[in-house]
Amino acid sequence: MINFLKRKKTEVLTAIEKLKDERILLVTFDELSKTPFNKCEDIYPERPNSVTCTRVKNKHPQRVSFRVTMKAGEEWHNHYHDCEETLIVSEGSIYDSLNKKEVSHMETMKINPYQRHIIKALEDCVFYVGFVKKPNKWK
Repeated sequence: MINFLKRKKTEVLTAIEKLKDERILLVTFDELSKTPFNKCEDIYPERPNSVTCTRVKNKHPQRVSFRVTMKAGEEWHNHYHDCEETLIVSEGSIYDSLNKKEVSHMETMKINPYQRHIIKALEDCVFYVGFVKKPNKWK
């Protein structure tokens, strides 16, 4: 885990660093959009390849997409985003234990902005996550 006591106050964490730390809940669209493309990151380095995340290119400039792999039984800690999130399962099945929703092969799960979620792999899985920040209509 990242030791925040040793960090300088001006140092900014990346989205992936924030997703690795169970104490951090909010991961913003702007942070996600600064993630480099095609770099596979281990979310839990102490358990290599248990949960990996790779930013992938898409054709829409206001969307950020990732490919995620998870081994059966692994869990992505409680967190949320300031944008809409859509998960599409390619292989296996996942479960959001906070919102009690399960999706499997070729099904999608929508997560609203600021909705906390904990994603758990019910079996080895691959899924794609798309983030989109919609303009605030009330500004």
